Amino acid sequence: MRVTQRTLAAKLGISANAVSLALRNHPSISEATRARVKAMAEEMGYRPNPLVAALTADRNNGRRSDVTTLAYLTTCHHLRSCSENIRQLFYKGASERAEACGFALQEFCLAEADLNEAILQRILLSRGIQGVLIAPPSDPNLSIQMDWEYFAVAALGHNLAHPRVHHAAAAAYQDTFNMLSELKAMGYQRPAAIFGRRNERNQHSQRWAIFEHLSRQLWGLSQPYVYLCDDALTERSQVEAWLRDVQPDVVISSYHLFKASVATVLGEVPADVGYVAIENSAAEEDARIDFVPETVGAVGIDLVTAQLYRNERGIPSVAKAVQVESPFVRGSSLRVLTP
Repeated sequence: MRVTQRTLAAKLGISANAVSLALRNHPSISEATRARVKAMAEEMGYRPNPLVAALTADRNNGRRSDVTTLAYLTTCHHLRSCSENIRQLFYKGASERAEACGFALQEFCLAEADLNEAILQRILLSRGIQGVLIAPPSDPNLSIQMDWEYFAVAALGHNLAHPRVHHAAAAAYQDTFNMLSELKAMGYQRPAAIFGRRNERNQHSQRWAIFEHLSRQLWGLSQPYVYLCDDALTERSQVEAWLRDVQPDVVISSYHLFKASVATVLGEVPADVGYVAIENSAAEEDARIDFVPETVGAVGIDLVTAQLYRNERGIPSVAKAVQVESPFVRGSSLRVLTP
């Protein structure tokens, strides 16, 4: 349990205000009481909250501080012009968690013409913004060059090349395992998967490899059925030819438009073939991995604020990865094949 000034006050039988004044060597508190409070603080392992200390110092000096503002750093396009709903949901989850923790969250977009790393760093330092959450970049080789020793920083997703910091991301392996285990229990025997090659490269999760591994493990398939798609709009005929050749009994797809191809080639869904959507491409009735970007965003804020509370700054020697599991929803595009 974290030791606070209220904890010390209860232990010593004095007011919390007296403890606060004693720890600041205020002359209104006797020297004997100050010594007693400091000794108890040392014994119980009390450490001042750096955020509260900063706010108090600024208030006493008559300055406005942004120490309780966190930066949300985007790198591809400004959220206000972003058409990708998933990026909005990352921010929504992060913003709501920041507010619940007493922080405001402000977006800074490095894609803007008048903002680069050097300018951003000067802005953050001048405003006293100490916490930074980096949104999922679209470039898997992205490197953001700043003097990170001044900041508590975390990222969303796996694919930030630099800095290598604590990050929150979807639990790709566990999500795939939960989905395939459910399909096997329902009686499906020939799963096939369609993934976007660009998304797989960007996310560094290599879900196609996870799918192949688990297909071998769960069904004993010597050659799992995976199609890596470069362009869903131009490859529809190739995908349909592949489906016709493979003849799966359930198809997992990161492109919702291929649901029609599944029905065209393999028959009615779910009477003749099952269908599972991933990557937020699902219709409400579809079976799906129900990815939770809002939760990932919230966990990212937790990683930043935890560092602030511990007064930690900079790139960690060992980065932590917090994986967030997404629930599997059966939906009406699957049916139970086993009695």
